[in-house]
Amino acid sequence: MNKKFLSAILFGALMVTSTGTFVSCKDYDDDIDQINTELAGLKDQIAALQSKINSGEWVSGVTSTADGITVTLGNGQTFNIKNGKDGAAGAAGAAGAAGENGKTPKIAVNNEIIQVSYDDGATWTDLVALADLKGAAGEAAAEPIFSVGEDGHIYVQMGEEGEKKDLGVSTGGIYYVEDGPAIKLHICDENGEWNDVVLPRTAGISSIDAITIGAGNKVTNGATVEVTYTIAGAAGEYLDGTAFKKGDVLTTVTSKVTAQVNPTMADASLYEFYLADSKGASIFTLGTAKANETDGALTRAASANKGIYDLPIQIVSGTKETAIKATKDVAYAIATKDAYDNEILSNYDVKVTATEATTSNLVTTNATTVEIGSNYDLVAKGNAVFTNAVDYKFYFADGQKAAAEAAGATITEDGIISGAVAGKSVVVSIDWLNHAGTPDTKTLTVTFVSVKQTGALSLEWTVNTTTVKDSVEVSAYGWADAANAGVQLTYKDNNNNTQNAPGITTGYIKTYTDKYGYNSQYLVFEFTPSEVKPGTYTAKKMYGDGNRSECAISVTVKDPGATYDFKPLSAYFNADKTEATAYGKYDATNGITYDLYNLFNVKDADKVNVFFSEVVPTKDGKKDNLPYKASKWLAVTDVTDNDVEWGTASTITVDKAGEYKNAAGDAYVFGGAYYARQISVKYVPFGNVNLTPVTYTFNLTVKSEIFEGTLEYVTPHEVKNNSGVVTGYTYTEGKTKEINGAAVTLTENEIMAKDVYGKPYEITTDTRLVVADVKPILADDNAKQYLKISGDWTNGWTIEKASENTAIVTPPTCKVQVQVVDQWGKTKTVDVLVKVIK
Repeated sequence: MNKKFLSAILFGALMVTSTGTFVSCKDYDDDIDQINTELAGLKDQIAALQSKINSGEWVSGVTSTADGITVTLGNGQTFNIKNGKDGAAGAAGAAGAAGENGKTPKIAVNNEIIQVSYDDGATWTDLVALADLKGAAGEAAAEPIFSVGEDGHIYVQMGEEGEKKDLGVSTGGIYYVEDGPAIKLHICDENGEWNDVVLPRTAGISSIDAITIGAGNKVTNGATVEVTYTIAGAAGEYLDGTAFKKGDVLTTVTSKVTAQVNPTMADASLYEFYLADSKGASIFTLGTAKANETDGALTRAASANKGIYDLPIQIVSGTKETAIKATKDVAYAIATKDAYDNEILSNYDVKVTATEATTSNLVTTNATTVEIGSNYDLVAKGNAVFTNAVDYKFYFADGQKAAAEAAGATITEDGIISGAVAGKSVVVSIDWLNHAGTPDTKTLTVTFVSVKQTGALSLEWTVNTTTVKDSVEVSAYGWADAANAGVQLTYKDNNNNTQNAPGITTGYIKTYTDKYGYNSQYLVFEFTPSEVKPGTYTAKKMYGDGNRSECAISVTVKDPGATYDFKPLSAYFNADKTEATAYGKYDATNGITYDLYNLFNVKDADKVNVFFSEVVPTKDGKKDNLPYKASKWLAVTDVTDNDVEWGTASTITVDKAGEYKNAAGDAYVFGGAYYARQISVKYVPFGNVNLTPVTYTFNLTVKSEIFEGTLEYVTPHEVKNNSGVVTGYTYTEGKTKEINGAAVTLTENEIMAKDVYGKPYEITTDTRLVVADVKPILADDNAKQYLKISGDWTNGWTIEKASENTAIVTPPTCKVQVQVVDQWGKTKTVDVLVKVIK
């Protein structure tokens, strides 16, 4: 629960001394001239105090004394405000007499009850419940407002329009309220009017940044907060006794947002933070700021999380579930107000995702150890892990109070424990509410141990070819005295001899200075990827004052296996990368060739680390009493590994398709184009044989650019300009030719040829063709019976009746086929239909 404090000063005449001591105005029936004189001195002193505040000072504390209060500034200067005499007695029936022995009563709102204390909060007496105070009709979220009546009594009302209630506590000419980051002095002037002087309780916050602390304690701006909640199925109580009703929203306690606050001297715990969208609205409240703690320093901070705070986040009770779910895409700022009610906002870079919880749990370890003198967070250290808990509290049960005293142990409700005596143990009780608001209790044994004089640093470096990170840093705070002494990593070889770590330089200390002037130290190792060997390497280093501390260092070099950039280009393979197709290139000098690099994502500088191998097929038996044999596609062998020949040459030379006698005529050749061959590729990262190579094995089929293209019979149509000059052609599907007493002609312009890439080529000149074999043939029985062909592509092929001796009674349709034979040994054809009429 939030608490607001008000201390009332019971005194008479005000005196100003040379030591900065204040005493306030007399009872209202004293001489007005003396009051005016004393108020003039008070105004001078307030002006001097205000000048200190304007220069950046603040009130660090207010304490009760035997005759008043002492105000202490942040610079240590004090101002004593004394009571002149006891205050008047309280109204009849009020709880407790006001002005007891001249002590300053402190008034607070605790658990929705207004209470009074005369011993600085050690004991409290109830005055009135907030629920018994009446606010104005329709006034929402009213808070108690304190004032002084004409009778000198302190009154309270709920909201600006609420009915005033006499608390039965008297004051003279001054009182103050501690409200968040401000102390508000209320001073009576010479006219009997109350004037306010605002004094900040801490340094003013100048900026707020929402941040996220990620892996390695790295800090990034902005935050996405996951909030879990449930709707209470029945009425119940939080662990502090606060009631909730059936249907209330219950938010889990593990939800938080982290903020960086500047200047770091500002005490953020005194500020009331909240989330606000750009219209100033929000269904989320933020709890009291708590200093953020991590094992190591943040990578952007000067030391352990200076100026970093965690802010618990809650959903406002009564919020509808539709409103909760509507927050998914809303951008919020972290906001607060300073002592003068000025609003400070972060960037609008906080997103909140709210999810309804259906289960919850508390998992605790049986026991844990805590170093004496440390503030050990039992939750952050994982000794108590809450899942969707609504509330929790840590405490020492009555039976453990003697053990806690013997260990010098203290604990907070949040689970921050410390102890002063090594070897002592204490049992911690943990009360918690699950997501449904049902209470439960578990225990954890904590044993306090001495502070270790040894430490350890460990880090990993993974060989990576995407961004070659050739150095790694790990926080080594306090190692400045070891800056000139290197750290040599070693390992034991197979003969148990100590060897230096391969490919890792001697570690050294690097010091960074951030923009605020703070220094931090990092231990740095540099790596040579072509020499490192996967494994773990160790060293020990003495450091600290007098080298009394020893640190064990461990560096692990990790082999990422097949996670390098080298990989097949998926467009050229089937889904599981087991089959690939390539379109070989042909020239008269080299024959059919293909560069295997085209199938992979590989940088030019990395090609020297890529090796290829093949499985040359065999075929049993003979043909025409000649053996079969297949030629190698890969001509170069650089390395033989387990009888497998590997070569760095990536160009393959492929025989033509089909079976044919070789040039010597002593064997039949097969296994060329259109014959799948098993190819393996191996990538050795950085050429480092210590690393696991990346390998792929697949079947490669080399196909013809011509055969996989298109061949069409078309009818060309001339396109002429305004002068009647032919400028080009358009094409339609070729029509059946008709021999109606005269021969017909077939020209090259009627055959449209495109290769696999869609690029047109000339069938009479393209070097990828066996040009002599590009011709029309009589392709069916009708054509062979009724037609004859003569001519060439230059003048066109003449197609005519085979004989004029017999008249055509039933006109036959004949198939003439144009065939294109390519250098891959494949023949592609297109049909031309010819009808013989007469």
